[in-house]
Amino acid sequence: MSCGPRGSLLGVDTTQPIVVRIAGRVTPGDVPRLCDELSARVPDAAAPEVICDVGALTHADLAAVNAVARLRLTARRLGCPIRLRNAGPELRALLDLVGLGEVAQGRPVEPGRIRKASPTPPPRPPCSAGPEDRTAGTSASCPGTS
Repeated sequence: MSCGPRGSLLGVDTTQPIVVRIAGRVTPGDVPRLCDELSARVPDAAAPEVICDVGALTHADLAAVNAVARLRLTARRLGCPIRLRNAGPELRALLDLVGLGEVAQGRPVEPGRIRKASPTPPPRPPCSAGPEDRTAGTSASCPGTS
């Protein structure tokens, strides 16, 4: 399922984004409801993006961060880019702290965009050093030394 443009349903504007509003204080129990609301709205109004409006959020805490993170995952699974609107400095700082700063910047985060991990170093060869390659005072060998 995708949020990209589809054939217009009777009177549905498919060019408008889906807006999810988070207001008041978010509790852990609110998160599944918010995600269900987003999932239910995507098939009915194939929007080009999801906007999470947090301007009426009264407490920027870990429950709010969890809500934003879960909404991001839900939008991503549905193939929609998501962006945050009206985020206060406290919420932006918390999102940045947990690695979700790009969502807080207000630019759409594309679905399926995954940060590339740094390349892993090549595996070390098995140790086959002789006694002359051992470090002084230990019986452990020093790989890579001659």
